Amino acid sequence: MARKKKTVELTERDIELLKMLAEHIAIRTDNVGRLYQTEKYHTARLKKLKDAKYIKNNYGYVLLGVEGERYLKSIGIVPKSKPPSKSNYLERVKQRSDLYFDFLGSSWRFIDGRELKKQYGSIDRSSMFIGLLSGWTEYMVYFLTKYYDKKQIENMKHEISNLYKLGVYRAVIFYKDSRERERYGNEALGIKEQLALPYPVGVELLKKHGEKDIIRAAAEKVYGVLKEPAWKDADFEAEGKQVMVLILNDIEKRAKIRNYLDLTAFRYTERQEIEILCLEEQEETFRNEFPECSIRTISTEEVLSL
Repeated sequence: MARKKKTVELTERDIELLKMLAEHIAIRTDNVGRLYQTEKYHTARLKKLKDAKYIKNNYGYVLLGVEGERYLKSIGIVPKSKPPSKSNYLERVKQRSDLYFDFLGSSWRFIDGRELKKQYGSIDRSSMFIGLLSGWTEYMVYFLTKYYDKKQIENMKHEISNLYKLGVYRAVIFYKDSRERERYGNEALGIKEQLALPYPVGVELLKKHGEKDIIRAAAEKVYGVLKEPAWKDADFEAEGKQVMVLILNDIEKRAKIRNYLDLTAFRYTERQEIEILCLEEQEETFRNEFPECSIRTISTEEVLSL
């Protein structure tokens, strides 16, 4: 005997979810909760939609089901694409979706990488960026994954070093695993900023940076009075020291510190004393990397409350 097909009457929020899935392909379950504006109701609702084949689950994410696609087509909406079958491509889709919702309602506008490729005809379709953060400045956004081998990481770096051709001079590279971050390394690429930030706390730091200049705000909280630096590459001068603020882990700044220390090690000119201001969890890394510099710290909680 054939199993009776389960049906469900779609609500306005159900329809909005299906439309969002047509756009983003995959949406993390907790982000669905934001759409429904509930903490628990959406869980039961998603089960009903899944049973009626409007959606399907994929390891904590929601994707369109066959009935969801059929409904969208009935109202003239064709999904941008189907979920990729390969795990590495599907992970990229999920990252892009996560970042869209992460920055939704913040001072940043997250522009989907697919839209950028349409906007700039000169962009190679194989470009590795996820999207662009646009606000008081712009950051091209990348996301490291376990699927990237040495060659792909080199391709990413080459792409970042050529962002100036698009009029973009800053990049942020998110990562979830310290091993992915280690493979990426600390090579300067000649851009204004190259931020390497852990996900998801890095998102929160960048959201705060969208509201105000947290580099200056953090330094003011720690040192009080700031002066123009004697060393041109320092952020500030305070307490007679050249202060470099590394709370956003700018790889370009790290390279400038190392270059200065190496150059002045073999000259008779007086070396300026450099102090690094970083997050508490970064202290060990920077003490090992820059034993010549003094270190001051600030907690992530303090930065997010600035």
